[in-house]
Amino acid sequence: MNRDEWQQAMENEAESVGDVHWAKETRQAAQRWWADLPLPLCLFAALAVAQVLLFASHPPAQLWLSIMLVVAACSAVLGWRGVHPFAAGVGALAYFPAAWLTVVLWQWLAPHSAPFLPGIDDMGSVVLVVLAANAASVGQFFRHKRQGRWVKL
Repeated sequence: MNRDEWQQAMENEAESVGDVHWAKETRQAAQRWWADLPLPLCLFAALAVAQVLLFASHPPAQLWLSIMLVVAACSAVLGWRGVHPFAAGVGALAYFPAAWLTVVLWQWLAPHSAPFLPGIDDMGSVVLVVLAANAASVGQFFRHKRQGRWVKL
């Protein structure tokens, strides 16, 4: 069975059941996590661009801590909105390439006033991925708890 046949079978199964929540989850499973991927990718790339434009020239002392807090908060909101935690983690991978591309573009447009570094260490990429996935999972957990349903994490 190829992917399209499997997706169609999941849609047919969701249409044939009377339980609305189960049908919704079946439809979400048919779409898989890559359907959720564009939103986290754009969000974390935009965060990186904003961080470079605002703080790369004169980074504050607690820049890394504030980046982690903003990524965790955004990921929790993404999880609350139904974005798959894996998609949030993969979307966080866009942060550092977007930051470096912003620095390169800034150097190309204004070579004498542009910073040479994005203001943060590249080794934190793994930290942001794990943080984003876990925060999205927590957001998803609290959404299900609020709805009175428990979900396996």
